[in-house]
Amino acid sequence: MLNIKIIKDKNEWEKVLSDFKIKDIFYTYEFIEANCIIEGGFPEAILWEGENGKVFYPYIKRPLYNLEYVPDKYREYFDITSPYGAGGVIFEGDTRGFLNDLRDFFIDEKIICEFIRFHPLIENHKIFEKDYKIIEVSPIVYIDLRKFKNEKEILKGFRKGHKADIKYAIKKEYLIKKNKEKEWIKKFYDFFIKTMKRVGSDKRHFFPLEFFIKLSRIKGVNFYYVLFEGNILCCAIFLKFYPFGTYFLSASNILKRGGTHFMLWNFMEEIYKERFEFFCLGGGLSKGNDSLLHFKLGFSKNMKPYFISRKIYFKEIYDELTKEFMKYKSLKEKPSLFPQYRDI
Repeated sequence: MLNIKIIKDKNEWEKVLSDFKIKDIFYTYEFIEANCIIEGGFPEAILWEGENGKVFYPYIKRPLYNLEYVPDKYREYFDITSPYGAGGVIFEGDTRGFLNDLRDFFIDEKIICEFIRFHPLIENHKIFEKDYKIIEVSPIVYIDLRKFKNEKEILKGFRKGHKADIKYAIKKEYLIKKNKEKEWIKKFYDFFIKTMKRVGSDKRHFFPLEFFIKLSRIKGVNFYYVLFEGNILCCAIFLKFYPFGTYFLSASNILKRGGTHFMLWNFMEEIYKERFEFFCLGGGLSKGNDSLLHFKLGFSKNMKPYFISRKIYFKEIYDELTKEFMKYKSLKEKPSLFPQYRDI
């Protein structure tokens, strides 16, 4: 594969990434490495260079040799996945020829299948549309910060109830605390697990403490806490990587008026002053309208579709592994998750 170079070294990875104009934290070595804790596997990226364009594609490469139910003849195979949140490629120029080279490369590398979470604001799904089935999962809400002359203009665009909740929080003297010390990461983790249980989240979203500790060591990952009378009302992880600010993960301990509104407003003010261009609030719980999406739409009416894709390169092997997994787990029906031969 003369057009494709494999990158595993952190320094080389970051050097290649720095040469692209539009990028986000999801494509950094450290963020991919942290996600290996919840996905398994190790960081890998490829750089494709054509005559008039280039593509950088980082992902988590997951081996099969550590899965008990995998037959010996398939233990040299792998699958790949994007990190939690967003992934896929970043690109510049003419990308024609990339998909053909990518397919041949993954087959040579014994990649059984590929799962991609596309970046809704970079819109990197577009270069995959020719050969991939692009699946819309949920819209995401975002704010284009470039359109505002000052913070007051941003606030003016919020839903009336949201503005009232922010004013209430200010009047009650809620406090914002930013802390990445291990003691506070543990508090975030405890609140996060309680929140996941309360909302009935799928078990795959019960991320381990180690994941949050690893995230906390990354520049651009910020832990925010809203305090009132010495108690934590809510907390969140915000990502900062120019030009994008992202509302990544959140948790709450005490359900009190205006806590989350106040926290989001403070982060928006911060990145606006730092001249960030976009704030991504993320999506809802499903493709349709739901309470979470409704809440986020109170800050902005701007939405972008969020896409994923699933690609199988070795169909017979994939099907055989799925059967082995079902037998191992005593399942009567095929799992809904992809790939169907894994728990995660």
